[in-house]
Amino acid sequence: MRVQILFDGVNHSFCDHPLGYPWSSYAACVSVKPTRLHREAVVGWFDDRANFIAMHRRSIDREKIEQWLKING
Repeated sequence: MRVQILFDGVNHSFCDHPLGYPWSSYAACVSVKPTRLHREAVVGWFDDRANFIAMHRRSIDREKIEQWLKING
């Protein structure tokens, strides 16, 4: 679910990577620039910055996520 939120623009074919979607918080999470986003908390969901980036490079099986969330079944 966490990756789904950041990947929304990718899942809907607006772009190929979260950095290409202007409303994604991905850039704020991987940047070192000051932000009002609670970067440490968001990155902490993935344990660390390296894992955050690695998880966002993986493809998402949307159907499996929906089944897990019991959205379509």
